[in-house]
Amino acid sequence: MAHLGMLKMMEINPISTFFEELSVIVGVGVVDLRFYVTILLCYPLGLFARRYVISSAPNTQHLFYAAAGLSMAYFNYGLDCLHYVITIVVNFLLLQLIGGTRLSVFISFVYNMGYLMICYLNKKEDFHALSWDTPQCVLCLKVIGMAFDVYDGHKPNKEKLNRDQKENCVPRIPSLLEVSGFSLFFAGFMSGPQFSMRQYLLLTNCQLLPKSEMKNPSNLVPAARCFFLGLIYLFMTIVCKPVFSNKYLLSNEFKNASPVYRVYAVLLWGVFDRSTYITAWLMAEGSCILTGLGYNGVDKHGRSRWDHCENINVSKYETSLTFRELISSYNVKTNHWARRHVYQRLRFLGVRPLSQMLTLLFLAFWHGPYTGYFHAFIFEFFELFSEEALMQFWKMLGLGPVVVGKTSYIIAFPLLRILMLLGFAYPFISFQFLLWPTYNEVYASIFFIGHIVFVILPLIFLLVIKPLHLAYTSLRAPSSKSK
Repeated sequence: MAHLGMLKMMEINPISTFFEELSVIVGVGVVDLRFYVTILLCYPLGLFARRYVISSAPNTQHLFYAAAGLSMAYFNYGLDCLHYVITIVVNFLLLQLIGGTRLSVFISFVYNMGYLMICYLNKKEDFHALSWDTPQCVLCLKVIGMAFDVYDGHKPNKEKLNRDQKENCVPRIPSLLEVSGFSLFFAGFMSGPQFSMRQYLLLTNCQLLPKSEMKNPSNLVPAARCFFLGLIYLFMTIVCKPVFSNKYLLSNEFKNASPVYRVYAVLLWGVFDRSTYITAWLMAEGSCILTGLGYNGVDKHGRSRWDHCENINVSKYETSLTFRELISSYNVKTNHWARRHVYQRLRFLGVRPLSQMLTLLFLAFWHGPYTGYFHAFIFEFFELFSEEALMQFWKMLGLGPVVVGKTSYIIAFPLLRILMLLGFAYPFISFQFLLWPTYNEVYASIFFIGHIVFVILPLIFLLVIKPLHLAYTSLRAPSSKSK
């Protein structure tokens, strides 16, 4: 339906015809091209908002942000943008009727996740093709988080709230304009990042930025940094990603290559595949910084921090030597949302690994009802587990730290980075191909090497080697005391 709507627009709209012709020249699909142009347009819009809108009355700001976001939605998805309007109205009415109650949180969760699942199940084309479900996916978490924050804000005893809940709770029911501006905020509408209603209200009520920032903004440099980093990853997306595409991993050329090359190709495929997401996140972060939404207080030197909307920590992502660091630097705001609204609220279970597993399963389900997503997120859990197992095994052998000086760092860094990049790319195979027969074909072509390294070997350590070592240690202990 979305493609039919776009084709009709092209027949009568010269702008659509222009983008169709440009997409052929650039070598990027017309839907993708519109998306990239939209996130680039957020920069002049951000400058305009920072210069002329930020000091306006709150309702004026809400109207501007909502109108800009809805215009972007129509430009990209035509009348499918009505899905966002429906979502906003339903969630506003829900808050008006029973906002601040547990029931409101429950209904918000069921309705928004259900709406998203129906969207996914009706998607007959390429599962990962850009369509109206991409912003809907982001909006789903936004409005569910809003219901949680309003619920926290209406609790009689605020002392029982944890730090995150105290910082983000909303003690009153937001108006329709506030919900619309928050939901359609142009800088974070198309691809995120997640931010709270409280942060948005502080911005629009001129309570977020200090007077010094209002008079002499310091956000241009950090915004420009995000922009130019985003251009680098955009280049990788447009030029490098087609070389190691999803189709290539299913091609006979890939299957007939040597085993070592196939593993190498999967590593590069993972690097270039993720560049698509990193491009969108960096561009969105930069435009959020321009609007002022990215303000995050000051550092220890009294300088303004602009990392509130940081969804990818590039330096950490490109240099991390452990899976825990790598994962913590990627999709930061979504992971923070899941920690605040899912993981922390599951503490009553009293079992930390169970809370972690349920949080990962929620994130998998939010992405879509396909086995590939569940495999990818469960595999992430095993990678963290394998890292802990390796560290225990290393200590068991009586060996010291791997990196203790410049020489060892020069040797260890490329080896560990290869392991990190391969380990991060491996679960992305199921994340991208989604259906068991398809991603199993790719895994079989590289002999399930990731399952062996990150699942089977750690389990052998946990179930066999570690118990034997403990038994051996306990047997030696009495004899050493007698001596």
